[in-house]
Amino acid sequence: MQNLSALDAAFLQLETAETPMHLSSVHLLQLPEGYQGDFPREFMRHVASRVHLAPMLNRKLAQMPFDLANPVWIHDDDLDIGYHVRRHNLPAPGSMEQLLALCGRLHSNVMDRTRPLWELVLIEGLNDGDYALFIKVHHSGIDGLSGRVMVEALFDATPEPRKVPPPPLRPRAAPAGSAELVAAGLRHAAVQSMQTVRTFGNLSQLYKAGTQLVEALRGFVSSEGKTEDGGAGKSRGFGAPRLPFNTSVSNQRLVGVASIPMSDCKAVAKAGGATINDLVLAVASGALRRYLKRRGELPERSLVALMPMSLREADDTDMTNRVTMAPCNLHTDIAEPRERLRAISSSTRVIKERLAQNRALLITDIPSFGVPWLVSAMVSLAGKLKLADLAPVIGNIVISNVPTSPVPLY
Repeated sequence: MQNLSALDAAFLQLETAETPMHLSSVHLLQLPEGYQGDFPREFMRHVASRVHLAPMLNRKLAQMPFDLANPVWIHDDDLDIGYHVRRHNLPAPGSMEQLLALCGRLHSNVMDRTRPLWELVLIEGLNDGDYALFIKVHHSGIDGLSGRVMVEALFDATPEPRKVPPPPLRPRAAPAGSAELVAAGLRHAAVQSMQTVRTFGNLSQLYKAGTQLVEALRGFVSSEGKTEDGGAGKSRGFGAPRLPFNTSVSNQRLVGVASIPMSDCKAVAKAGGATINDLVLAVASGALRRYLKRRGELPERSLVALMPMSLREADDTDMTNRVTMAPCNLHTDIAEPRERLRAISSSTRVIKERLAQNRALLITDIPSFGVPWLVSAMVSLAGKLKLADLAPVIGNIVISNVPTSPVPLY
């Protein structure tokens, strides 16, 4: 039994049918030349032989009675591979457009919380005869580290598969009773209360820390920093301008892709004194600027992106989420692309500095006994009242650069 942190549980409490909190990715699989086997059947056996290598594939949620505290992870003794690994056949001609439309539909549905929160869909019928793999995992149980563990479990670094030890024998656990679950919630709340006291000391320190954090967040958005040529964007102040798509949404999702050679990205970033992350932000900024300008909807104030940033220390192997969300000025009020890239790079440097200065304040777990039912009720009410149409806009878009393997995987 493992307690979810407050951040892990937040991905469950904030989830609605319209705003699912899972992550998805799609991978193109190329069959070996001359392959004559039954790949879907072999793939199913492959996954079944490796699920024990990644803890997040073998656990499911146990809800607290009356949502008194955050749920806990428990081992699933009845994992149904046939449910979690599925097949889908694209109709002819099996184009990329059809594949992306299917991925949008697969992503649109919330996951069954009575089962381990992951799904694999092997997609057949692509026009080149190969396969695609759609992976869907809930954010409550995965971040960058646990995502790498999952990839390392399912894939190999060489064409020759590694030898995998059989799953360990483990006694079947008795179902957790209500008293046991509540006791686990109380113990976790006590531990987090002591940790919070150690972090902040007393109420005056907590108030001071909160003030510092608010000022840091305000600085994230309003900090242009000067660009190398002395220029700076005009955007100041906390928050972001409201755009037509910053409103209540349905559960429908559309997926689009674009590809840029990494060698070109590195060359452009180096020429601008920027990082690859900066370049990703600049590409998105330029695309949004062009799109909104064509529609006559480009605001004078710059757009703001919300960037997931890791809080994980190098030696931290805990599988809970260790991330925060930092607002970043996209400098869409700057027309010249190179100047915009320099301004974004300057802003991200300031963000990293302020994140380092305030890292101790960005805790991911707090006492939450009695909180989940209240948060869930508030989220439900906010959805019914469509408060997203009225609340201030903190960020216009989420942009995340997820590192993947630099070499082919098998």
